[in-house]
Amino acid sequence: MIVQIAPAGSEGAILDSLNYYNIDRIHIITHEDLKNDFQNIPKHIPIEFHIIDTFDFYFIIQKIADIYQKEKGNDIYVNITGGSNLLSAASYIASFFIGVKCFYLPKESEPIPVIPYEENIIEKLDKKIVKMLLQNGGGNFKSKIDKTRSKALKMGLIQIEKEGNTNIVKLTERGKLFKVFIEESKSLPENLRQGRI
Repeated sequence: MIVQIAPAGSEGAILDSLNYYNIDRIHIITHEDLKNDFQNIPKHIPIEFHIIDTFDFYFIIQKIADIYQKEKGNDIYVNITGGSNLLSAASYIASFFIGVKCFYLPKESEPIPVIPYEENIIEKLDKKIVKMLLQNGGGNFKSKIDKTRSKALKMGLIQIEKEGNTNIVKLTERGKLFKVFIEESKSLPENLRQGRI
């Protein structure tokens, strides 16, 4: 089954995408005031609306993570064409971390993949990173981390500050986003999602 997640302010980009994809179901992420602007989507395609605050960056990402969990196992595409810049940016980030196909559709042109598709990047994290991101609710904590080998540090998920002889690890804003997807990833073993090794 092919599922499209469409953060959008109008139906144009969704209708255009139907020329290239045989969509079986559409999840439309939009504002309450715009819900009635999607009347021309073919009636045979089931639509599920997700009403959000389109200015809440983190909530948009969380919503896409929720839809991903619901549709996991299907062929999922995220259409970032029809939303505001903030909506599209949040959707792009969500697509990257979850590992689903993401595309932009220029006028009168075929869809352009905007990120390389890689199956669930979350699952490729090592145990130490998962533990660091989930410990203490993502707050600051003491840890002995090899700065030269830490993938989390290289990816910009954490920052390390020195207090005396102790390394204090803090999540960066990027790390906080990543933490959302680790917590949502049901495919990770339960002990890793809870920060246990």
